[in-house]
Amino acid sequence: MPPAKKYELNNSVILRIMRYAAGNSKGSGGGHRPLLAVCRRWRLVLLGYLCSEYTIYFKPSNRVIEGVYPLWSATKIENDPGSAAFGYVNKVRIEVDYNDIFDGTVVHAMLYNLNDAFFFPAAKTMSILIEQTASNVPEDIANDNDSQARILVRHIHRMAPAIQNMHVQYYAYNNVYSHSTKDSLARLLTGLYYNKERSHLDIQYNDFFGCAEPYIAHNLTDIVCTLNISTCNYMLYLIQNSASSLISLKTTNVGTGKDVYMQLFISLYDKSIITYPRLEKLCFGATYEWDYNAPRPYLPNHAPFPRLKWLQLDSAYPFNDDILFRQNERTLEYLCIQPDMEILEVLDRTGTFSN
Repeated sequence: MPPAKKYELNNSVILRIMRYAAGNSKGSGGGHRPLLAVCRRWRLVLLGYLCSEYTIYFKPSNRVIEGVYPLWSATKIENDPGSAAFGYVNKVRIEVDYNDIFDGTVVHAMLYNLNDAFFFPAAKTMSILIEQTASNVPEDIANDNDSQARILVRHIHRMAPAIQNMHVQYYAYNNVYSHSTKDSLARLLTGLYYNKERSHLDIQYNDFFGCAEPYIAHNLTDIVCTLNISTCNYMLYLIQNSASSLISLKTTNVGTGKDVYMQLFISLYDKSIITYPRLEKLCFGATYEWDYNAPRPYLPNHAPFPRLKWLQLDSAYPFNDDILFRQNERTLEYLCIQPDMEILEVLDRTGTFSN
């Protein structure tokens, strides 16, 4: 066997070998322990897999930061390697509460408790989960929140200087009413996405954009969002502003009509027609409140998704023409739609699959 590098073997291959050595189908029975002790080469291979991900939890109650290797923990191996294996980490995940960012709790912990203890020189992907669970945002957050956001961004970039893929999930289970706090969150996202190859925003269950137009000074590549009555226009602004860079878009329609999807193609600024030249994956969904009897809009002579590869409709087809299929006959690889008679008639009439 040639010398094994850290990431030489595919993770699925490593997992199969671990399962075989463990003598079961789940790979958690202990077979990985002797593999770690076979030789230095095998140890490097196993560490490259087991330590490829690291999760950091910020605990608001006692201002403590905890970290764990989730794959290492899942295999029930004792003696966590700690910081000695940070060089193997390819993906870092951070989970933090919304208020703890802007009241300085997280910044305090990073400045005074960590002393640069977390450093991931090889990590290329970072995932940050920001949850806003408190019913009321403390009044004093607005006093200095912008500087707290900037300090946090600076620490994150120093923690993982090679990050190229930034994935932010923002879940607010209560309304956020403070304009200044919203502005600071927008600045935080702008700082996190700065100079990244992929910038993914997953924003759900919230009213973050309910009072002001979102301002994120960076074109996003991936968006997952809910389009509801209170946030629809503001999310559409965000989508339209990133039209030239979007690679993946997933929306769920909650309590709005089919015409909301037409607004993806008509600028909210000047009513011009919008094209998504890089979009490869498009997913539309709707809840039970979707009005199946509402008229389907149409937009003739426009091809908004010329490079589309993946189209998934978890709701009725929202248009009255073949707008989603124009000029992507050669690129479309995956198609999942609900086979209702109306859409079949539309696609037959327009000759979408005639070739």
